[in-house]
Amino acid sequence: MLLAGCVSGRDIEALQQQIASVEREVMQLQKQSPRKEEVSALGGQLTVQTERLLKSEADVQVALQKLSAQIDQLEANLEDTNFRLAQLSQQIAATNQELKSVRSALGSVALIHAIVHHAAAATARQTNTFRITRSAPEPRLSGSELVTTRPLRPPVRGPW
Repeated sequence: MLLAGCVSGRDIEALQQQIASVEREVMQLQKQSPRKEEVSALGGQLTVQTERLLKSEADVQVALQKLSAQIDQLEANLEDTNFRLAQLSQQIAATNQELKSVRSALGSVALIHAIVHHAAAATARQTNTFRITRSAPEPRLSGSELVTTRPLRPPVRGPW
């Protein structure tokens, strides 16, 4: 019977090899895995970047609020401008209508003036009025009447 408590030299060697192998693996893992300082440094960098990101987001929010306020102001200005344009359009339409009325009235006045001028000329021809020639004495104004030194109608000559 073999004693269970006996360990041979080979067994000890095998155990030492296994321990050495485990130590090598631990050292490789330590080299591959980050150290506590590296993890701490990465955590600090992550905190700084997070703070920058939050500040940047806050800056973007402020900029968006400013743009929103500017858009609201521009919309208000646009509404005011549109209202003023509507008023001006109404004033222009009213002015154009008045202008048409004035032109129509002026056309009527010109027509009336032509008719009166034509009627006056016809009346003057019918009443045998004559023009004063250069050899005739010059007329002079007396108040609102035209006075000449010669009668407007030639004198009537009778048989006497």
